[in-house]
Amino acid sequence: MRRLAELSLRGKLTALILLASGVGLALACTAFIVQARFSFRADNLEHRGGLIRLLAASAAPALEFDDQATATDLLSRLAEDDGVDGACIYDAEGKLFATFERTGADMIALPATPPPAGHRFTGQHLEISRAVLSGGKVIGALLLRANEDAAEARFWRFLGIAFAFLLGALALSYLLSQRFSRWVSDPILALLGTVRAVAATKDYSLRSTVVREDEVGQLVGGFNSMLAQIESRDRELGEHRDNLEKEVVARTSDIRQMNDELILARMRRRPAPSRSRSSSPT
Repeated sequence: MRRLAELSLRGKLTALILLASGVGLALACTAFIVQARFSFRADNLEHRGGLIRLLAASAAPALEFDDQATATDLLSRLAEDDGVDGACIYDAEGKLFATFERTGADMIALPATPPPAGHRFTGQHLEISRAVLSGGKVIGALLLRANEDAAEARFWRFLGIAFAFLLGALALSYLLSQRFSRWVSDPILALLGTVRAVAATKDYSLRSTVVREDEVGQLVGGFNSMLAQIESRDRELGEHRDNLEKEVVARTSDIRQMNDELILARMRRRPAPSRSRSSSPT
């Protein structure tokens, strides 16, 4: 806040516009990122849910005829799908019937007994378990463990796009803030220039230009009105001072004239010296 206080008016306006824009954009991007995270997981779940339904339908005959080779061959085809790390089929007694584990996959071992039906996220994996039915009767269970590599890749691409959008939006906000801040700051800076000129020259006839009728325009108009009043009073004071000086000069002249007349009257009233007193005896 201290650094913000030290900025110029235009700098403060730009900083505040960028701050408001940045906070709004950051919140919007955060909301989109969170929504995308859940959306990508939901897409992966929907895709894998369709896959496990097909696997369950295909595994039913192998369980009915206790054909482990067919069940194992069915699961081995999942190697073509990079998104699947493992799968297993359980028989009606809950024992492992057939398994598939991708070589090099970083995951915990597949459970020896079937988990409850449904889906769950464990670390970077999605596990979906489903009962295998035949004629409405449960004859086994199927577990599919899929990685989230594709969803993670999509998420990081989306994150990069969101970050690029955020930077672009901030850059655009900065350019617009430069333009809009001048619309607010230029009349105030012009007013400040007039204030400094009046303070330096004591010339109250200067005026600041009113460019619009909003609050800033009213401020400029009020300042001009104040200058007009000061100029009028300064002119009246000047005229009063001139009249006072003239009156002082006139009264001084009258006083001098009166003094001269008094001196002359005193000289006239003074008696002339007697000649007898001034002559010597013979």
